[in-house]
Amino acid sequence: MRSAAIFCALGLFGVVRAQESSPSPFGEDLSRLRGSGFHYSLSKQFIVHAQPPTGWMPTMGEGPDLVRLEPNLLAISCERIKHELLRALGETDQWRGAIRIELHPAQNRNETIQIASTHYSDGWSYRMDLPDRMEVPRLIDAVVQTLLLEMANRTSTGRSAEIPAWLTYGLAQQLRQDAVLELVLRPPSRKDGSSFDGLTARTDRSWSAVDTTAERAQKMATDRGVRVFGSVADATASGDVSSLVMANPLAKAHEELRAQPPLTLDELSWPGEDELLGPSAAAYRNSAQLLVCDLARLPDGRSCLRAFVDELSQHFNWQMAFLKAFHSQFDTQRDLEKWWALKVENFTERDLTQTWPDDESWRKLEEIIRPPVEVRTAADEMPLRTEITLQGILQGFEFVRQGVILQDKIQQFMLLRVRVSQKLVPLVDAYRQALQDYLKKRQKIAVPKLAKGIVSKKLDQLTMETVRVLNGLDTRLEEMRPKDKQAVPEQNDTASVLTNP
Repeated sequence: MRSAAIFCALGLFGVVRAQESSPSPFGEDLSRLRGSGFHYSLSKQFIVHAQPPTGWMPTMGEGPDLVRLEPNLLAISCERIKHELLRALGETDQWRGAIRIELHPAQNRNETIQIASTHYSDGWSYRMDLPDRMEVPRLIDAVVQTLLLEMANRTSTGRSAEIPAWLTYGLAQQLRQDAVLELVLRPPSRKDGSSFDGLTARTDRSWSAVDTTAERAQKMATDRGVRVFGSVADATASGDVSSLVMANPLAKAHEELRAQPPLTLDELSWPGEDELLGPSAAAYRNSAQLLVCDLARLPDGRSCLRAFVDELSQHFNWQMAFLKAFHSQFDTQRDLEKWWALKVENFTERDLTQTWPDDESWRKLEEIIRPPVEVRTAADEMPLRTEITLQGILQGFEFVRQGVILQDKIQQFMLLRVRVSQKLVPLVDAYRQALQDYLKKRQKIAVPKLAKGIVSKKLDQLTMETVRVLNGLDTRLEEMRPKDKQAVPEQNDTASVLTNP
């Protein structure tokens, strides 16, 4: 068997990869393991085993995040983490690789977490070595890392994928802020048998009943006096402050990143131990969460994230996998860096809890698609104020000037999207996508050495096609005009209606 071990500083994970040609032992040994100290999660993907206690209790300190892991409760916690991860990615549970978790007596608070992936002739299997006492965030990080590895390796034929740190920590941080229920269950600590999170702890298989089903989650939430929503958007729309789902999962990141700006893409891509541990860890986690959330907000963002995970095992670096998965949004790594820089600047200057009302959102969008300009009818005349449409830019400007103006419009749409009311978000995305598609197709037409007449015909067809799309979007915008904002006839002070006496 050929194996390789990598001990990295990603939150003190140790990643071990092994390859072997023999069949996987998990299928044939499941029945033998039953009743022998192994605990199974509801989906059977997680198999938890604990080593006998040594009687020695190291000094671990205290803190609300420190949890003692018990095998049966850990199996349920892993299922909950998986459920929330799948929800965040818009994915269904299609696991193929079993994950065996070995609990051993904790040695210290920052003990290295070992994650191993092994390739057999019939697929992959995974093993996590965890201390039986650890901090909740580190446990969630480790489970998310292993689940992403399992998802990425489903399309691999032998080489294990490498999960970028920002994806693991960004998703893990998002799950902690946006989970419907407590992700990590604690053992009983009160005389009545209840745990710290307010749920009744049991040691039998009935714990599986509260794993992931919506009915159980709703019943438990009702008992605790809160509501459960299927998504953050639903919770936000309800305006119910008692909701268990945070109306804005980025609120905590926003507050903390006011003091320390989000990290650059390079800093997120190549984190050192200092960025992942100690005082700098919060900035890395918050920045990674912001990056993952903004990517998910892109048109088809969640499907692109899923494609990104699928592509990781096919490439030696995450950048190539990312560009293939997000090809509809970014042509080059430079495009991604520019987009992220703009997001960071916008994020640090606004209040995420505020969005514009419908009428103001409509007006802001109209200002972008019909910007006011000043024109002169003669050299010695005063400039007159008029409007120019996106269609007018396409039909009346040469390409170099078009490119500058349209790129600026695309950035304006991206900024507008995070503040506009929810009902106008799809329309903002449609305008931006129409301009992006035009620029990409226009650039391709200019590259080949075609005859002048052929190039001109192709450009005319592209322009007419894009104008038709924009006309349709303008119609939708007019239909969404606020009722109290009636169209006002234009004043005769524009260049288009002036005549010389």
